[in-house]
Amino acid sequence: MVSLRQFVFVCVFLAGNIIIGSGTERGKCTPTEVAHGYDCGNFNNATLWGKCRIRGDPHFLTWDGVKYDYNAGCVYTILGFCDDSVNLAINVDMQLHPTRAGRYKVVSVTIAWGGASWELTDAKDIVSSGAEAGISAYTEASTSDMQVMGAKPIKCLVVRISENEGMKIEERVRVVFYPEFGLVFVNIAKPWATSDGKKVCGMCGTPNGIASDDLKAESNKPPEEDPLSEKRRRKRMAGDASEIADAWTVPGSCPL
Repeated sequence: MVSLRQFVFVCVFLAGNIIIGSGTERGKCTPTEVAHGYDCGNFNNATLWGKCRIRGDPHFLTWDGVKYDYNAGCVYTILGFCDDSVNLAINVDMQLHPTRAGRYKVVSVTIAWGGASWELTDAKDIVSSGAEAGISAYTEASTSDMQVMGAKPIKCLVVRISENEGMKIEERVRVVFYPEFGLVFVNIAKPWATSDGKKVCGMCGTPNGIASDDLKAESNKPPEEDPLSEKRRRKRMAGDASEIADAWTVPGSCPL
């Protein structure tokens, strides 16, 4: 049985301890997570957790530390299981930046598990749709009056996914999205993501400790089920940002 916990709240830049830099990205829980008894310290353990980041216009940092830029406007899969062992996918929608001519930013993040999906939007909200047996959602909204240099509080959306294993609840994925900045952090439980032959794919790469394969596109789906699979196979060894982006573009999502 899978349980999904979502939190929607206001995050604040703290002087000397910026949540989205040295804080959330590096394992520090947000105030609302702390209030609900969550511990984020393990996210600093590179053996247990992989980290992927997208920021700016846009700059990617893969699970294994590969940095690359990709500037285009479509929907891209940043995390998926190309062996179909888990019916989970995380997609980002990149659109033209409102103030930087010719640049793009992430405007929404969609998490899909089976028939259920949750969209984290630039309207600072979560839109849910569909349902999947064994999946439940918990959402909370809160605010803070803390400010830095007169700036208003910075909103973020957090999603934590955990799975029941017998008497234990094991966390699988954590996603943090800051709409104002198009900033996305994803944590994935490495032992789970690589166990039993699982194969994580997407623009965040593969959390296997091998940086050289993070930009190699791959798909195990047959061509009749995946129109991009042949293209992915041809470009597996390319090691180029445009190649992996092309391989993991969601079909029909690009402007005509």
